[in-house]
Amino acid sequence: MTAAVADRRATRRALPAVPGWWADVAGSAAVLSLLVVTALWTADRGVQELLGGLATGLTSLGRLTGLLSADLMLIQVVLMARVTVVGPDLLWADVYATAAVARGADALDWLATLDGYAGLLVDAAGRLRATPNWPGTRPAAQTRAG
Repeated sequence: MTAAVADRRATRRALPAVPGWWADVAGSAAVLSLLVVTALWTADRGVQELLGGLATGLTSLGRLTGLLSADLMLIQVVLMARVTVVGPDLLWADVYATAAVARGADALDWLATLDGYAGLLVDAAGRLRATPNWPGTRPAAQTRAG
């Protein structure tokens, strides 16, 4: 390990503590998301197919487990992410998200300049901030750190 790498590791700041209510909100959102997925499976005749015989029952059960596992993976990714970037190319969205973490405080302003990409981040205080073009935000969304 070089001295530059060791120095960079030594100067990293500790992450701030997560607010106590965050676990309750995240857990409730996860349960609600799983309930929605199960309700959609039920509305699409999932229970009827489950009881319709061995072959259709196994297929229906496989669909339900696949939907639930995909939902749990999505929940895991969302809860782990500090910066989320969406756009037309998955590779570049990932590159931009990594670069935004490295940029630090001005990351949101920089993400707002990328054509076709939108960003959502959790700042050091635990606040959600988004670029003006993030899906579902109002046009007057603030991007500057305040």
